[in-house]
Amino acid sequence: MVSKVRILPPPLCAGQTPMRVLPPSDISIIEFHSLTMSPKLWHIACILLLMVLVHLAAIPLGLYRGKVWVDKPLHVLGGIALALFWLWLAGRLWGMSVPSSAFFWIVTTVSFTALGAFAWELFEFSIAAWFPGKAYGLKLYSPNLKDALFDMTFGVGGGFLTALFNTSLRSRRAVR
Repeated sequence: MVSKVRILPPPLCAGQTPMRVLPPSDISIIEFHSLTMSPKLWHIACILLLMVLVHLAAIPLGLYRGKVWVDKPLHVLGGIALALFWLWLAGRLWGMSVPSSAFFWIVTTVSFTALGAFAWELFEFSIAAWFPGKAYGLKLYSPNLKDALFDMTFGVGGGFLTALFNTSLRSRRAVR
């Protein structure tokens, strides 16, 4: 007669929480998230909500009319949100087979952010061309090409910072 042996986890120290055991189907998600940031969609939604609230508060306060660059931090936050969305999407698409190269993560994150920043500036141009009254009232336009390029640069900069942060997290976790 064969008896089954139950292996118990080691006792917990003060302040530790017990680990949750997942079925084998969830292993790929754990492996991906243990190597990179694990953004949630609500994190991204909170960033976007903050951007909208700051933008809507800046219009009546007249912050777009002076030397105050309220627009640029919003574009940096937009780049961060796009980069976090890319990391979330990559985790869902690739799961366990995520490439581990830092170069891969930096290039793909910055590329995705650049594509998103370009799409946003194209959207602003289209709104200003088709609905100029609404675009000027809501400050959803770039007055010239220089401003549009600066906006895209700040957005890509936010994505680059997120890519660097993600890569540093990955390298620190790989050492452990």
